Amino acid sequence: MRLAVGSLALHQPAHLAITFDGGVRVRTEAPSLIEIEKCLISVGEHTVKLQGTLKDTGSGNVAEMKLTTPDELPFQLLVSMLYPDKLLSASGQSDLALAFVGPVDGLHVSGSVKLSDISVPESSVAHLNARLQLPDLALNPKPGDKVVASRLTLSSAQVAGLDIHDGQADLLSSADDTVRISMKNGEAKVAGGKIKANGFYEPAGSKYRIELLIAKLAVAEFVDDYIKGDGKMSGQADLTLELHGVGGAGWMNNVNGKGKFVVQAGTIQSVGKLQGKLHGANLLQQGLLGFNINNFVQAVFPNRTGTFKAIDGELSIAAGVIGLPGVRYDGNDLRMRAVGQVNLPAGKVDIDVAGDIPRVATSIIPGAVGEISREMTLQKLLGIVTLKQLEDLPSLPLLGDISSDHPRVFSFAVKAPFDKPELITKSVEKSFKWLPSKPYASPHPVPGL
Repeated sequence: MRLAVGSLALHQPAHLAITFDGGVRVRTEAPSLIEIEKCLISVGEHTVKLQGTLKDTGSGNVAEMKLTTPDELPFQLLVSMLYPDKLLSASGQSDLALAFVGPVDGLHVSGSVKLSDISVPESSVAHLNARLQLPDLALNPKPGDKVVASRLTLSSAQVAGLDIHDGQADLLSSADDTVRISMKNGEAKVAGGKIKANGFYEPAGSKYRIELLIAKLAVAEFVDDYIKGDGKMSGQADLTLELHGVGGAGWMNNVNGKGKFVVQAGTIQSVGKLQGKLHGANLLQQGLLGFNINNFVQAVFPNRTGTFKAIDGELSIAAGVIGLPGVRYDGNDLRMRAVGQVNLPAGKVDIDVAGDIPRVATSIIPGAVGEISREMTLQKLLGIVTLKQLEDLPSLPLLGDISSDHPRVFSFAVKAPFDKPELITKSVEKSFKWLPSKPYASPHPVPGL
């Protein structure tokens, strides 16, 4: 069954009985008038209230109708009544207070739609609470119609697992070639930062495009919300991202786009553990002559390792695969560069990393004493005593490389499922090696890693 007034149509959902309870008065003399008196439309256990008039003006039929929900209506039931061919698995409640006015072939709608705890798994949306305010919107816009913005106010939602709250956006509908809903001036709070968004969505083919600008994102909060971590990463991030593709089930397999990011002044505990082992291995490799108090303390008590100045890079996305052409990690004592990809549909990461660490660690002792502790290595002391006569000596396993203070270079690969930290660690351990720092030198594994 289908109840329609012009372009406004309510369909009977499959396997649900629909009944009408109300009065209809018809005036036959000109101008003819049909008046619907508090018609209750029962769909299963739920009710929609419709009342108003349909008048013949001589040049066409004009409607004035009100559609309300006495009690909250399940969101999935509402979608199936409006779009019977749209297969959608959804939960949550909706509350309607709408007015429809105008010629039946060009109805305009105003009022509000309240959405409570809406979840649509196939679109990665969960626990959405929002209100859509419709000022005077063409229900079936035609090319050339005046574009009027509706106002979306977002209380809270989870999008792709990320908590978003206190948001608002202007929604505009147009129909040049196909119906398109555009979003302008979108803003919301996310993980201690702010997000700005613009884009569009075409219901007919579920096509979308969105531009995101995220500023001052608190990485610790983001990791806790999105990755469900335990506070082992911190910093402040800025991100720009452009995405386009087809929504609905399997959207992750066809998302495309590009972006760039920078994270400043933070820590990564897992990198700190790696850095601590690097300091320890560095001590063993460079021997007694490269020893100073900072190397020892950083190796034994890596309390300040994992601290970085900045992490930045660019990314591209094709069919759900994130390409990383160049990511840079600039730490106080550790620098790394990475290239590779993250395959979202497959849940795998494949990244090659190269980096370097100084032979003499940054001092953890503040002030002038700290600088002295960094500079006073046995290697440099020996250089002073021998008047630099040992510059060309080869590296000795026991004494270390006494001819240079150049950073030590290493590489490793991360090839594992990105939700399996233990496999990521094994990948790093298995592939890690020191790279040659001199001509004809051969790389060697890190002891104890």
